[in-house]
Amino acid sequence: MSSGDAKSWLKICDRIREAIESGKLFAEDKLEKISVAPDADDSDYDRALNFLANEGLLFRKLDNRFIVAKPRARSRRSASFESDYASQNRHPTRDMLELNILPCVEAPEFVREQLDKRLILVRYHHIQIVDDVPHAIADSYVPYDILGNRYKELEERGTSDLLKDIGYPATHKEERLHVATPSLPERELLRMVEMPTLSVVRLNCTIWSEETIVEVCLLCDRADLYEFHYQYKIEMDSSG
Repeated sequence: MSSGDAKSWLKICDRIREAIESGKLFAEDKLEKISVAPDADDSDYDRALNFLANEGLLFRKLDNRFIVAKPRARSRRSASFESDYASQNRHPTRDMLELNILPCVEAPEFVREQLDKRLILVRYHHIQIVDDVPHAIADSYVPYDILGNRYKELEERGTSDLLKDIGYPATHKEERLHVATPSLPERELLRMVEMPTLSVVRLNCTIWSEETIVEVCLLCDRADLYEFHYQYKIEMDSSG
């Protein structure tokens, strides 16, 4: 496969996808060039592997070798980020982008709609990562009155865990979901730069502890890495 072909690396991607879909390669199998693309140019092969790793189909190990990734993570939406994926034998981690205090009037519009505009908020902006692949950008806002100086603990733990420890366990949640085109900074943070047609799923979440709103979170999720699993009660029409 000549590197003179501008689409050579895409053909290698197709060949690897076909091997996985046909069962020739299984989750956690190592990728060997001699078996999947023996005639490929090294630069095209490396580009294909990096692209498929960013797509979540492959996983890059610490020694820079690639293996076939596990099936996409399944978000049940009824548990915290850590417990959701840890229960599926995945490895959830966070990469903090920003932790600061700001007045509610400076927060995004959706946040201002949910919370008293007189409040001071803690903003916890971070990337949610599963098996070393960025899955979502989370922009969380929690009333400072609830966290106090303990907000600094968010450097080491998630909001759900900290709120529960303080005495505000999440009891119910409302989510608004829509598909959108990501911005360039979002593409960079989610490793989507080489996937221009890929969309994101935006979830605007309001979380209560009994009657108190304890968190408003704006999520930007990679659409290719999530399977959203919802269960809800259907209310019957009394008119028959």
